[in-house]
Amino acid sequence: MKASTMPLREVPVDHHLARRGQAHVGPPRLARGRHGGTQMILDTNGALKEAISLYGRAGYQRIQRYNDNSDAELFFAKDLS
Repeated sequence: MKASTMPLREVPVDHHLARRGQAHVGPPRLARGRHGGTQMILDTNGALKEAISLYGRAGYQRIQRYNDNSDAELFFAKDLS
């Protein structure tokens, strides 16, 4: 993992927006500003269909496995530049 890659451990979701079919996924601009990150990465379990859909709508792209989390089946990244 590059030093400019920011792993997202928990995904804050604005549930008011999510109910309307929109959502704010993670704090990418905040992470970039505070830590100089250029890429946000996250993992999830394949059973979490709503989360997977949410990540796609938020601009995250599927990537190869980057960690050894045994619960994670899918991996995503978002360019912050």
